Amino acid sequence: MSNELNRVSAAEAHALLGQGYCYLDVRTVEEYAAGHPVGAFNIPVMHRGQSGMTENSEFLQVVEATFAN
Repeated sequence: MSNELNRVSAAEAHALLGQGYCYLDVRTVEEYAAGHPVGAFNIPVMHRGQSGMTENSEFLQVVEATFAN
């Protein structure tokens, strides 16, 4: 797995999805529910709670399980 981060435009992302790439949306569940690309996977980095934002301690494990080869 590469640790490299690549930024792409919306048009580039759309083209990559057409080539079989996956879209990982790391926004909160509420933000994802307000709108997201078709076929996007939502695994939040942070959760919104009564006391504010908290880190999703299971983020990496869920990502690895979701995208396991």
